[in-house]
Amino acid sequence: NNANNRSTVSGCLNINKEEKFDYSYLDNLVEKGKITFKEKEEKLLIQKEMVNRIFSLSFKKELSDKLYKKLSQGSRNDINHAGIRPSPKDADYLIERLRTYYEKTVEIISANKPINE
Repeated sequence: NNANNRSTVSGCLNINKEEKFDYSYLDNLVEKGKITFKEKEEKLLIQKEMVNRIFSLSFKKELSDKLYKKLSQGSRNDINHAGIRPSPKDADYLIERLRTYYEKTVEIISANKPINE
């Protein structure tokens, strides 16, 4: 439900190194008058902590490379652009693909969950 958090997670899953993360999203919000500079600074602290935590996940690379990037390269465009592109996939294919990627995501996260949780 939080656009900044979604943008942060998506940005992290699209890159391989923490130092390449682009923090300019918040600058754009300040420039558009959607948040104040003080709010930006507060959000930036949270965002930096999120980025650090995501990159410290032992399964981050696996999640990025095996799932997120593959899903966002193909199916995401068909969904976001309502299939208005050459050779779009049909709805049944997209439903199955999303189900498969969801199940793989749960599998990766579950396999890497600490035992005491």
